Amino acid sequence: MENLEINSKGKRQAELKVQLDKFAHLFTIAKESYLYAEYFHNPETKDEIELLQNDIYYYHFRFINHILF
Repeated sequence: MENLEINSKGKRQAELKVQLDKFAHLFTIAKESYLYAEYFHNPETKDEIELLQNDIYYYHFRFINHILF
């Protein structure tokens, strides 16, 4: 009976670890996406601002920013 409880506890711990790994991966992707979206919204240099506002690229970068956010 005690081995059954240990096995059950081990399985629950393994399942919890898998779920936590998935959440950590999801959090990392969400955080990276947010940081990219923030960068597209607030570029660091004047050249980057000009590039993002260039008529050729403007709608593409806005679309990317929207998707990331």
